[in-house]
Amino acid sequence: MSLCLTASRMKGVVMTFVLGLAQCRHSEEGGTEAVLEMAEQWCAEASLRGVDILVFPESLMTRYELDRQSFASEAEPIDGPFCCEMDALAARYGLWLVYTVNERNAEGNPFNTAVITGSDGVKRGVYRKVHLFDTDFTKESDRMAAGPALFEPIDTPFGRIGLSICYDLRFPEAARFAARRRASRRHVGASC
Repeated sequence: MSLCLTASRMKGVVMTFVLGLAQCRHSEEGGTEAVLEMAEQWCAEASLRGVDILVFPESLMTRYELDRQSFASEAEPIDGPFCCEMDALAARYGLWLVYTVNERNAEGNPFNTAVITGSDGVKRGVYRKVHLFDTDFTKESDRMAAGPALFEPIDTPFGRIGLSICYDLRFPEAARFAARRRASRRHVGASC
């Protein structure tokens, strides 16, 4: 287990916070229960190290390599067991969390969704990935649905935060959208 810690001071904002970046891999077995056990280990470690906000990578809940049917069958609603347990971890360890979930979509393929939860365990924001990675060798749109809108930045004790997921980074409108709404930083989760 490794943890990347960063103290940050924003110009014009009197604050210092510690950002933890979780770099993790899925086990071949165990499903979401194994992921939640791993997430709890990360949260415990982050709490011991004085982390304020812990960011997990894209595809935390479900292995990205799953076939379309398995990927869809493992999807959960945003208030499902996986999110509820992640939110409980945020409260238990007094951390802000950014994590991703394979979110059920009543209209078809699931969403690749990022959630930001406060240290009280309350969800503060939800973002569904807008820009899907469709190329000659892979096509995310075959098993994921694109989200409807870019993330509206939210105020946190660490400044105004925007969210994006992986391939969104390649599109300048996501950064421009966040900047025009005075986001002081943007967290971009990506799969390893």
